[in-house]
Amino acid sequence: MVVAIVNQKGGVGKSTIAVHLAGWLREKATETVLVDSDRQKSSSGWLARIDPAFPAEVLWEADEILDAIDGLVERYTHVVLDGPGALSEVTRTLMLVADVAVIPITPSALDVTAAMETLRQTEHAQKIRNGQPRVLVIPNRYQSNTILSRDLVEAFQTRGIETTEPIPARVGIAGAATTGDFAWRGDRGLRERFDSIFNQITKEL
Repeated sequence: MVVAIVNQKGGVGKSTIAVHLAGWLREKATETVLVDSDRQKSSSGWLARIDPAFPAEVLWEADEILDAIDGLVERYTHVVLDGPGALSEVTRTLMLVADVAVIPITPSALDVTAAMETLRQTEHAQKIRNGQPRVLVIPNRYQSNTILSRDLVEAFQTRGIETTEPIPARVGIAGAATTGDFAWRGDRGLRERFDSIFNQITKEL
């Protein structure tokens, strides 16, 4: 299964979700590789701090991804693609090779606009690929006591877009990259939330 984490806007949590999904899959004893397509190399660097032996590839160009994807699918059960913070040719390529496209969104008007444009691009890919990729939205940095967070989820659900449980706004998640660890370490509630989200993402197509 190829899972792409995409959004044309940076800072919405793509790398956080990619790193935790890859780590979660490997815990399940599946052969997993992370492909970092963001020139900041945030996700590959984060994983290297957690486990230097974790399989990771850095592929910045659309042609590189297209050339490599078949071989990665043959070698690994799961391929996690961390997309760049721009609606580029690379982002569109990820949508064309993914089985599942995951769009993280955060509660701000600018982020919703960016996510809607990313969603439009996934719909273009679905027309080309007879319905693929399956698309899910993950509400990130969610604050249940704010109207904006609740309206954010409702905006996508009313459009019939599959939406996961939200990832709550927590300081520990933001700090995990700096400490070189998974954010759920020592936080049972957060681990259960990631379990639920990732089980939904990886369910059989």
